[in-house]
Amino acid sequence: MTGQRQRNTGFRLWLILLGIALFFWLGKEDSDVVAVTALGLILAGSTVWWLIFLRRRSDIRASGKPCAYLGILGGICVGALSSFFAALLMLLKDLRHGHIFPDYPPELIIATLERLPAWSLAGGLIGLGVSLLFGVCVGARGRNQ
Repeated sequence: MTGQRQRNTGFRLWLILLGIALFFWLGKEDSDVVAVTALGLILAGSTVWWLIFLRRRSDIRASGKPCAYLGILGGICVGALSSFFAALLMLLKDLRHGHIFPDYPPELIIATLERLPAWSLAGGLIGLGVSLLFGVCVGARGRNQ
């Protein structure tokens, strides 16, 4: 298999299931902010996971500064993209349904976008924590073997 990319069927199945969930959510008549925020977070996490781990196909160090920097950067990207994707999904649902009174008013969409800096900071801190925990777990496992 020279010159060809290795196929990741698990991630493709995940994307298909996510697409089915989005399809059913778009057809449902509700204005739940928690559901759209969760879907935006899942979309952002899947995008960043694909960009960092599946697209690069390079050796990522399991411990040390590169892992911490990658965790912080990935967390910031997930936080920022989750706000953006949640607002985009709200807009798509409003455009698809076309009610006189939209499911998500423009003020709510703008308020979601205003949370982008706070969600980016929270994502960066969570990414730092996860990368440090990953580095400690991988380092402890390497010492025991």
